Amino acid sequence: NIAEQINEAVVSTQSTGACLGRNLTVKLGRLVRSLSEKSPTLPPEPTTCCMSGCANCVWIEYAEQIISQFGNCPDSVMKDILKKIDDPSLRAFLEMELMFRLKK
Repeated sequence: NIAEQINEAVVSTQSTGACLGRNLTVKLGRLVRSLSEKSPTLPPEPTTCCMSGCANCVWIEYAEQIISQFGNCPDSVMKDILKKIDDPSLRAFLEMELMFRLKK
């Protein structure tokens, strides 16, 4: 948790009696660098969807990639993906498929 890491940096700086501003700036800089190196980017959104409700739909694969990469809550990933689908029939199909596959 980022907030816990920041709090830990502040507490450790205060407990050593060191100059709070300088040491905290250094520790927070290290934390930011560490987080930016670890934070993966989202996979590119599918552009090859045929809109026919395929069993191997590229949007289902996209959702599975996001969850495996970030470990996000399947419900939030599913909602975010469904917002991107304009066709109501395809959205309903994807909702059913994602609920089945991601809730395992």
